[in-house]
Amino acid sequence: MAISNLVREARRRADLSQAELARRAGVPKSTVGRIESAARVPSTEMVERLVRAAGLAVSVSLSDPDPGTNSMFERTLRRSPAERLADATRVAVLSCAGVGKSRRQRMASTDFDPERMFSALVDAEVRFILIGGMAAVLHGDVGVTVDIDVVPEPTDENLQRLAAALRGLGTRLRSEGEPGALAFDCSAEFFRKLPPASIVYMTTEAGALDVTFCPSGTSGYTDLKRDAFDVEAADRLHILLASLADVIRSKEAAGRETDRLGLPRLRRLLDRLQGDG
Repeated sequence: MAISNLVREARRRADLSQAELARRAGVPKSTVGRIESAARVPSTEMVERLVRAAGLAVSVSLSDPDPGTNSMFERTLRRSPAERLADATRVAVLSCAGVGKSRRQRMASTDFDPERMFSALVDAEVRFILIGGMAAVLHGDVGVTVDIDVVPEPTDENLQRLAAALRGLGTRLRSEGEPGALAFDCSAEFFRKLPPASIVYMTTEAGALDVTFCPSGTSGYTDLKRDAFDVEAADRLHILLASLADVIRSKEAAGRETDRLGLPRLRRLLDRLQGDG
């Protein structure tokens, strides 16, 4: 059962409103709303807290894979990468525009346009590989992501092209501790001076875009390029896509809570794709 459905079902069984469940758990009502609408992936501790507040308990057991997810894989894999990108863009905008979001966040979410970001990079002849959640989506994943993650080739010429493309997108830095985006020196020199494992979190006129040169669990562009392959992400718009195995490898090494929750689903997708092979 999806996390959002688990919390909703616990609340339904206890016959509680979102406000009452939030009061009992000692959290804002918006937290419950965002979890139930799948706009937020909660920690295991938060799920247990909400379920206990409903007078229930969470138990863990081994079972066969969720047939509902398998059915979604079947539908998604019948669609082209370009169709998957279009679907993911619509879902991301809807998931970000709902419960618990400020007016500024709702407005920003409507600007999420991965195709425009890819086009800007491709038009500038930037050599890059797509990795992260959107890469998984183009492979056929059914998760939701609201940014794109790219690994550029770290040559001087390519960094110059990257900086030019980002300037054209009105790129600024985003920070968890700042209410708005920050201007920065968007230049090849800026990227050249970054430590290899750095991740640059940015916001553009077309949405959130993150740049990293050495994703967790990998040694960077050359490593990922070995198994990357060309996909048509939109009409006549071709990009290099990291292999699903490399996406999984990176997420495993990163060890973030959101990655940990999604990894079982990605491994099942990889098994499904390898079975087709």
